[in-house]
Amino acid sequence: MLLQWISYVLPTTYAADAMRSILTVGWSKGVMLDCTVMLVFSMISLIVVNRLVSWRVNK
Repeated sequence: MLLQWISYVLPTTYAADAMRSILTVGWSKGVMLDCTVMLVFSMISLIVVNRLVSWRVNK
């Protein structure tokens, strides 16, 4: 149960689900939702990395 909750925080869960859905069902709302979640993960990662790198450069 704990590992299942942790998996929702990892973007690989959504990538695997999207790939599975594309291969079995095709493009659907579920795939779009998975892609949106991965896009949000990417944006958050870019923001965090940008702040960390800016902190290093200014010092």
